[in-house]
Order: sequence, then structure tokens, then C-alpha cells
Amino acid sequence: MTLLEGLLKQGLDEGRLPFNNFISNQSIIIPNKVFGLFELEDLTLKYHDGYIEAGLTPHFLPIPSQRAAYEEPVYDYSMYNQETIVQADGFVDIIDKEEGVCERETFL
Repeated sequence: MTLLEGLLKQGLDEGRLPFNNFISNQSIIIPNKVFGLFELEDLTLKYHDGYIEAGLTPHFLPIPSQRAAYEEPVYDYSMYNQETIVQADGFVDIIDKEEGVCERETFL
């Protein structure tokens, strides 16, 4: 591990100057909108002894309304012979459509 650590340290020390020269001639494109969720503003990059500090201000975009694309589904219950209605007072009404009978039960 000591040899590997020494190799990495030497490689980083010797490669820092060529890398800095290469990166100083490159342009970095930073998008102003990310995933359609937020915009980035006030980007700052600062170099401190051995590390780069990046600062930015995100402004979250409003979520587009999904209600316009949503349609209430239409259900066809005509194939069923019974209808069950649960009342707020705890009673359950079971209506038999063929016989016209209404039964009331409680499950309290």
C-alpha cells in the first residue's frame, strides 16, 4: 500500500500542471435548466488551496398541471347484481337489483 500511495502522490503531483493547463483552455457548458425541475443561477467557481468550490442558486420550477391530461375513468357496473353502500354511521346497505330487496347490516 505504501508503494501504491507513493505512486498516486507522484502521479498527481506531476500531472497537476499539465491538467491545469489543459482544463484552463476548455470551456465548461453548464445547463441553466436541469431535468425540467429547476433553473441554475449565480454560478461561481473559486479555487482554494487544493480544491474547487462551486456555488449556485437553484430556482425550482412549478410542476406542470397534470389535471388537464387526466380524464376520470368511466366504469360499467351493469353486469353486477348487487350494490353495496357503506354508510357513515357504520351500517352497510346491500341492494339486490334483480329482486329489488335492500338489506341493512352493521359491522360495528
